[in-house]
Parts: sequence; C-alpha cells; structure tokens
Amino acid sequence: MLSTSTLIGYHQYYIVMWFVELNRNVSAPGQRVFNIITNDELQYPAMDIYGSVGLYKATGLYTGKPVGPYKDSIIIESYPSPSSIYYPTLAAAEIMQLFDNPFNTTPTTDNDSKS
Repeated sequence: MLSTSTLIGYHQYYIVMWFVELNRNVSAPGQRVFNIITNDELQYPAMDIYGSVGLYKATGLYTGKPVGPYKDSIIIESYPSPSSIYYPTLAAAEIMQLFDNPFNTTPTTDNDSKS
C-alpha cells in the first residue's frame, strides 16, 4: 500500500495514522502484520492491529518526531511481513503542519499596554 499527499512549501508535519481491523476472518494475532514507513523511514515495524487492540477497535499511531516532505510530498508506505496472511490496511491519516508559535511569550506589564 502506498499513499502520497502533495504539500506546498517546506514545513514539518506530525502524522497520525488510524487503523481498525474490520475483517472478521482475521481471528488471531499475527494474521495481518505489516511495517509502516514514512518518507523512507521505518516508523513502526511489525504492526499487528488485531494483536494490539482486537477486532472492530480503532487505534491511532503517530510519528514520534516531525516529518518533513520528500520532494513536496509525504509518502506513507506499508508492506506485509513475510508470514502475514492479509495485506496492510490504513483507515485514515491526519497530516498536521507544525507552525512557529505566533503568540508573544514575553511577559508584559500593565504599563506596556498603555499608549
């Protein structure tokens, strides 16, 4: 499975990936196991949704550090483990741009606000 999202400009992003096992034929841990890669960096090896949360329950995983775009894109890839019976699934992905803090954090006094 390969998913790309084209981005404008160079920024840093956090990615939250949502997974849920909806296939009732998956009935034991280890039947759907896959690696998750973003921009050629392994994020989660051997992800097992059923083994983590069971059937019909969602789980969210986020990149532990900000991800920068690769050639103006964020690339999310997943590949099944050799022993996996089923292919990888991804229910949803949230890509959140990180911004510099727009708020002034310098303390002010009442005198500073008077003109």
